[in-house]
Amino acid sequence: MTKIDLLYKNEIGIVFKWAQYVLNPQKNINFIFRNTILDLDKKEINLFIQYIQIALTNSLNCKNFNEKDSFSYILLETPISKLSFSMSIQELILVQDLLCNANFYLGLKSMLKDFSIKNSL
Repeated sequence: MTKIDLLYKNEIGIVFKWAQYVLNPQKNINFIFRNTILDLDKKEINLFIQYIQIALTNSLNCKNFNEKDSFSYILLETPISKLSFSMSIQELILVQDLLCNANFYLGLKSMLKDFSIKNSL
């Protein structure tokens, strides 16, 4: 079994990178939730986070929104053309948490790598 680098997980899914990714090293961040696996790069993760924020903002700004609507489903666009999801607000918040924390981890790891390179010179 190939080793993975777990970036983040919560009750809806996980985000990880394969330790050795042969097919396409640029797109090596795997996002798994429900029965779906998305293979994303950093740019696509940022775009997906923006789509989630737009979906949440639009649903919460709806004039007819009330507590029971939090269980209705909202259309979520993805950075992958012709792929969208239908999710509840609770699921959107969990997916947002998953991607934002994974994105934070990737940024921190990159910053620490840059810091260690600069200090080793």
